Amino acid sequence: MNENFKPDFGLFFKEKFGDNATNHFYNVMIFEISLVGHNLYSFTSNVVYSGNEFAASFDFTTDKLRTIIEQLVNKEFAKFLSDSLLKPFTQPVKVDLTSTPIQLDITAVLGQPVKSLYEEFIPFIVEDIANVKMDILS
Repeated sequence: MNENFKPDFGLFFKEKFGDNATNHFYNVMIFEISLVGHNLYSFTSNVVYSGNEFAASFDFTTDKLRTIIEQLVNKEFAKFLSDSLLKPFTQPVKVDLTSTPIQLDITAVLGQPVKSLYEEFIPFIVEDIANVKMDILS
């Protein structure tokens, strides 16, 4: 495994709690959102559990993206996200939110394992989104 990668929280979560557990993530920070397929979006965030830092991948559908956009107070920023991501998939699209991260609460279940050339991970499938906020970093 690449030493720059954090261990995957999905793999850890499955080993510790099994396949069928639901998890609630509070105050999750999103620094980029990607359109990765038809009706499929994804982002990664860091999660600290028992003093250890993990990478957690979250996958969600268009309806969940609409929930995020609808809850944003800044309607100009909401329109930017909508224009950038709510379109037919032709190729992956990544929106950088580094200067305007979104914070939210998520309820999610484990997805199916994904193996790539450099890693294996299990994404969390977002079932519910709440308390969407946006911060502008200076």
